[in-house]
Amino acid sequence: MQKPRKYFKRQEKAQGMVEFALALPIFLLAVFGVIEMSRFFIVYSSVYTASREAARYGSSVGLTPSGIPHEQDCAGIIQTAVDTGFIGGITASDIAISYESEPGTVIGSCPNPTQLGDRVVVQVSSVYQPIFGIIPPVPIVASNGRTIMKDIDILGTPPPTPLPRTPVPLPPVVDAGPDDTIELPTDTYTLNGTVTVPSGPMPAITWVLSSGPGTVSFNDNTIEDPVVTFSSPGDYILMITAVNGSFTDSDTVTITVYPDNQAPVVDAGPELEVTLPAEAGINATVTDDGYPIPTELTYLWTVVSGPGSVSFNNPDFEDTNASFSAPGEYVLRLTATDGEPLSGSDTVRITVNPGPTATPTLTPTPTMTPTPTMTPTPTPIPPTPTPTLIPCDQLRWTTAATDAKEKYWFTLTNQGTQNDVTFYIKSLQVLWVGFNQTQNATLQQVLWGVPAIWEGNLSSPVSIYQSSGATNTWNDNADLSLAPGQTKQLTLVFSDKFYQIEATILTIQLGDNPYNVCQVSPPAAR
Repeated sequence: MQKPRKYFKRQEKAQGMVEFALALPIFLLAVFGVIEMSRFFIVYSSVYTASREAARYGSSVGLTPSGIPHEQDCAGIIQTAVDTGFIGGITASDIAISYESEPGTVIGSCPNPTQLGDRVVVQVSSVYQPIFGIIPPVPIVASNGRTIMKDIDILGTPPPTPLPRTPVPLPPVVDAGPDDTIELPTDTYTLNGTVTVPSGPMPAITWVLSSGPGTVSFNDNTIEDPVVTFSSPGDYILMITAVNGSFTDSDTVTITVYPDNQAPVVDAGPELEVTLPAEAGINATVTDDGYPIPTELTYLWTVVSGPGSVSFNNPDFEDTNASFSAPGEYVLRLTATDGEPLSGSDTVRITVNPGPTATPTLTPTPTMTPTPTMTPTPTPIPPTPTPTLIPCDQLRWTTAATDAKEKYWFTLTNQGTQNDVTFYIKSLQVLWVGFNQTQNATLQQVLWGVPAIWEGNLSSPVSIYQSSGATNTWNDNADLSLAPGQTKQLTLVFSDKFYQIEATILTIQLGDNPYNVCQVSPPAAR
């Protein structure tokens, strides 16, 4: 059975009401959003217009008491902003007026002395309050600026000349520079002060001596970096002061003047007497002025003279023990060197007595049965040996060591059993590597038995030094000889601690034979 038509009409009406109820909030939200957005743009336009018109009014034509053609009517600027921004609810407290000499450089607010080329900036602030609370309150800020450029005739009046501006003094900032040191005989120093001001004129500068053991003099004490001269060693405090109007700032710097470096003073100790096989304990004293700073003394014990060889347990210590190979009188030297380097030395005499001779105990001879007398066999007499030079292969470097990277020493031993050997230095070839190849090391001394001064300079990575010539000379007192079994020490002293010896080849001539030449290559001293 078919339902009545009236039933279907009622169902369609209900469905339409449901759809309308669902669409109504969306429709209302859209309507209110359009209303709020439109009102927001109206308020924003009102705030922006108020800022623009007020800035235009502030730069309009007029004459100030100083003759500058612009209008500085603070009340008129504010009233213009209030009048044109009434829709945004603008009040006098919402308006800020400022003048700039250039963008971002505020010179004051209204009223303030201004001139052609300045800019008036008017900032208007407001808060948009929504009607329906759909969105939160929104701050609105608008700024407009106008440059005062009116320099044409106004009502027949010629353009005025802008008044000069006097820069406003600002506090100076003073830095006297870092503390530093110098060492006599250098008695002058260039100071490194700086004085800065954010803007305005340069302040007046003065350098003075604040404290010190002597007097100082400046070549010009009114500049930032004068040259100062000191009268004596000590700590000097110098003060720089800058005055800018009513503002003053100062700073100090300490310059320490060290006295002229003096060589170490060496006392090798009193004379000693020992009996073999005892060692001699040597108590030396070395005093130094402590300069240059930092300084580190180095020590070296050497043999000046003696009948035998000497071994030191610590040849590079101030105090050491010495042992001797034969009795007799020995002279030993201690040399101390500071960091400049300056050296001082002293000798000590040591008498070495022979050890006690053991008395043999006689053993009774037992009575023997006589044996038949034999005809004695004649004992052959050996021929007198002809002195010969020891071969090169018996000449050895036995040790190699370094001391603080500037001393290299090697011991040379005569391993022969018959003859002394006399050395004539033919050449010395030195190869080294350094941490700083821009510096040149100097071979300052060659020590052999007694100090032998080397008068040449080392200026290239590979150098050969001849034993004779205009630039290289060995000390005539150098003891260049070895007895059989004797060991002596050769020391190379370099001026630059940043260099290390890579290899050393010593070429020597044995005896007087110019063709008997040996090359002795020690281990690399690293």
